[in-house]
Amino acid sequence: MVLLVKKKCRKQNVWALTIEIMTAALSGEKYPTISMVIPLVRDVHTIAQNLKSSLLSEFSKRLGTIETNEVVSKATILDARFTKQGFGLDENANRAQKEVCEELAALMKKDPWTEQM
Repeated sequence: MVLLVKKKCRKQNVWALTIEIMTAALSGEKYPTISMVIPLVRDVHTIAQNLKSSLLSEFSKRLGTIETNEVVSKATILDARFTKQGFGLDENANRAQKEVCEELAALMKKDPWTEQM
């Protein structure tokens, strides 16, 4: 059953297809028995583990370095809802805070209005 699901899952929603296959397996029998439950649950567990691994891998590949993106990290550190708590690593939060402070200091040096205050 797992092989059948893997072949079909590449193009369709994994969970909907899994439930559809389980339902078809159980309703396809004239008298479904309790003995089918364990193999079906094991198949779903295998699919869930594979899905979890795939999602984590893709997430890390695509968004794993998002905290080091200068624009995104500055926006996060400046947002009062998140500040440093929005970061997974303290060093990334500290770096973003330092960059914002340096940028503000540079702007204050250039602005003639700040000299009058």
